[in-house]
Amino acid sequence: MLFTGNLQSILYTNPFYFDKEMVFLRAQIARITASTTLVPKTIYKFVEETNEREIEEYVPEEGEFVKPTA
Repeated sequence: MLFTGNLQSILYTNPFYFDKEMVFLRAQIARITASTTLVPKTIYKFVEETNEREIEEYVPEEGEFVKPTA
């Protein structure tokens, strides 16, 4: 599905979609947002000894990691 940029245009899709492009765009944004996870940079780190992309928990050398609050 390609978006036209005109939010009031009617969509011609298969399977049929009954609403305008602005509603479909909002639904796509909701799907992307629901499947995205944000993690602070200092919680995990990449394992550099292997060729594969492995992730392990980050343990600071001094003290305990303080998680940011909302």
